[in-house]
Amino acid sequence: MKKFGLFFILAMLLSPLFGWDDLAHRIITEQAMWNLPDEMSWEQNWKSYVVEHCIDPDLRKDETPGEEEKHFIDIDYYEEFNRGEMIIDKAALMAKYGEEVVIDQGILPWAILETYQKMVQAFRNDDEAEILRTASDLAHYIEDASQPQHTIVNYNGKLNGQRGIHHRYEEYMIERYEPEFRQATELRRAEKIGINLPFIFEFIYESNSLNPLIFAADLHALQYTTEYDDEYYRLFYFKTKYITEIQFNKTAWLLSSFLYSAWLEADNHPKQ
Repeated sequence: MKKFGLFFILAMLLSPLFGWDDLAHRIITEQAMWNLPDEMSWEQNWKSYVVEHCIDPDLRKDETPGEEEKHFIDIDYYEEFNRGEMIIDKAALMAKYGEEVVIDQGILPWAILETYQKMVQAFRNDDEAEILRTASDLAHYIEDASQPQHTIVNYNGKLNGQRGIHHRYEEYMIERYEPEFRQATELRRAEKIGINLPFIFEFIYESNSLNPLIFAADLHALQYTTEYDDEYYRLFYFKTKYITEIQFNKTAWLLSSFLYSAWLEADNHPKQ
């Protein structure tokens, strides 16, 4: 594999620091880098670049047209999903609901597949700049798909009086219990997996199914305190830590397996 270029070293030094609201992305991506097999020969500075830049899609979504809708899918908007018969072909979905509606509800699963395909091509081209950019984007989108609040119409509790739950769960709780979440990370080596839309949608279905537990944990904590104080977060963590640890570890394995699978599928592995 080619040596890490001066351009990327400078980019790492000049790029913005992580905010705490991006901590979950960083924890998952770090673990995913550990899960990569030795045969990929990814140098540590490549891994460090992906960890640092896995938040780039968030940094550009306010100024890049077409970016924001890649971060979520309000999948329970669709009657087919609620009947267990989701239309996963984007063209077919748009034919029924209209392009504007589908975009408004988010295009996360298709963004994941498209970015994976770009990853394969970047490996085939041995284009280290594109490999790193695409790996960073893929990390972000896969991790967004693992956040239950990114898969539901009732995002952030806007429909049921639990406003702010997205940040309480994703940001403030993770910040308070960072050591515990890091300690719960597990090494699980990447595997070759078949990447297609049904596989991606299954992961999103699973994330969506966790929302009732998160909403219930929020209400449970508020039974014992009327403020979002230390006691609230202690109880919120107590009720959600198990599913969160599972999601973190599964997502780290998925990300590493997506990268490994793209590398294998390229059939033109970067040279030392």
